[in-house]
Amino acid sequence: QSRIPAKGGPMPEYLVTWMIDIVADGPVEAAAQALAIQRDSSSEATVFKVTHIETQKTVQVDLDTEEVKFL
Repeated sequence: QSRIPAKGGPMPEYLVTWMIDIVADGPVEAAAQALAIQRDSSSEATVFKVTHIETQKTVQVDLDTEEVKFL
């Protein structure tokens, strides 16, 4: 589903991925721990892989430094 921005034309779609290694008793606990880390305002978990759906080009984005690294 494309959204129409104010400037016209559809906005591109992206797949945003955040990965972390977690030790837990099971998948639900692991997901809950990951969510808690993401929601922690002092968390340093601010690096994401972002893939443009149409072109399949992927970059790594660090939201702390606003650095974009081409992969």
